[in-house]
Amino acid sequence: MNYIKALPIIILSIFSGCDVTDNNPANDISSIYLFDSYIRPENLSNLLTNKLVKYTVPIQMFIEDEEYKGSIEAQGSTSRYLPKWSFEIKFDNGKIMNLDNFNLSAQVGDQSMLRTILASYVYKEMGFEVFDSDFAFLKINGKNKGLYYIIERVKKDFFNKRNIPIYEVIKTLFGAKFTFNNGTNIYELFEKEINDDENLYNFENFIHALDTIKSENILTELGKLLDIDSYLKYHAASTVIAAKDGFRNNIIFYKRTPEDPYETLPWDFDGSFNPTFTEIFYGDNEIINKLLSNDSCFALYEFYYTYCIENIFTESTLFPIVDETVKRIRTGYELDPYLGEAGYNLDNEADKLKIFISERRQILINSIISPKSP
Repeated sequence: MNYIKALPIIILSIFSGCDVTDNNPANDISSIYLFDSYIRPENLSNLLTNKLVKYTVPIQMFIEDEEYKGSIEAQGSTSRYLPKWSFEIKFDNGKIMNLDNFNLSAQVGDQSMLRTILASYVYKEMGFEVFDSDFAFLKINGKNKGLYYIIERVKKDFFNKRNIPIYEVIKTLFGAKFTFNNGTNIYELFEKEINDDENLYNFENFIHALDTIKSENILTELGKLLDIDSYLKYHAASTVIAAKDGFRNNIIFYKRTPEDPYETLPWDFDGSFNPTFTEIFYGDNEIINKLLSNDSCFALYEFYYTYCIENIFTESTLFPIVDETVKRIRTGYELDPYLGEAGYNLDNEADKLKIFISERRQILINSIISPKSP
């Protein structure tokens, strides 16, 4: 162990007042990032106490022989209520993966830890900009916290790195409804990420159009407010990969300029490749119900749906990704107190995922040659 890697142990020794010998097998992880972290005990206690609210404490991280200083806070609408929860990390003095602000996602909906890398592949192949991500094993004060995803946050830097001009970003929350019928309050269902003025006026006009525009006017009128091609492509891919949360939750809408229509970005993939999602042709929401009432939109949606099944959602493309990822994350998975050490078996989870892909693909192929109706 060289001097730099010994620094976390020295720090713990200083603050605990005793010798610390760190024989943790996680120290030998090399196939993924190892985040060896230190938080002062009183700050860690406060973080645990306040994990349900926005609360930040300082953190030191030692990553690949480099020391990073910054802050950590709880993240995740679901995971923060569970023993393994997600974090937001900000660095003051450096970057990894060209990021100084990112999420460490616990992926609590995915015991395989494989869904996000597969969904990222599918969406990229369908032409979408997808957040950068990679794996990390997190230790805090010498204790293993488990295997996490480093996930790029969709903020202004996300668009700047990709040379995409950005005017407005809207994020859907749980159970979103794209309608004003029955007194829907969209301020409870959508959140403005950019700009931070909490003004949803443009999105209100889009939802109003969904409620009122006639089917024959969808391309000419609704097309001014929504990039229909982008949305149909997103919805088709989300349906194919059984992204259960991809229709009323994990969608980001963005406008490049005030005059441009909303385009679609996929987000948060641990709910994809979900066996409990049994819809075949399309996942339900008010957007797709409106669009598929138009014959041209229906034909375009069917094209993207078929293309994804025949060219992307295949064993020959997805299985090698599974196999290679299993090799990379195996040690981290086995040392995760909520995965391998809790009784989950990575090989079994990978096999279940492969079986799901094969079985769902066959069902979808059968659906292509069967009559469909919106």
